[in-house]
Amino acid sequence: MCEAMNSLLNHFAGRAAFILIDRVSRGEPHFHVVPSAHIRDSRTRSSSHEPALSVLIVTRDVCGHPASFARVVQSMAYDSAVHTVCAEGVALAELLASSARLYYSSTQSF
Repeated sequence: MCEAMNSLLNHFAGRAAFILIDRVSRGEPHFHVVPSAHIRDSRTRSSSHEPALSVLIVTRDVCGHPASFARVVQSMAYDSAVHTVCAEGVALAELLASSARLYYSSTQSF
């Protein structure tokens, strides 16, 4: 596991969840929610998904700020620099991932 992810696991005392974003050229991004317990309990404790430059950290407070929540969702859907998101809990990670999927699909022209 990369040092950034390990540090965040310790910071959130194991209650974090990671959203790993797979981006394929000209295709829909795929959002994989991984609870911290799955990362910590993995036998190899390594990640094939290394953050490119940074990890976007999102706390529960973002839910109280609709404009900030929208910016995070937009970044997850379209910002090619965002590959890893650390959310404060699985419920928040699932909400962010589903919102990003919905946002992406609603902004595509048919």
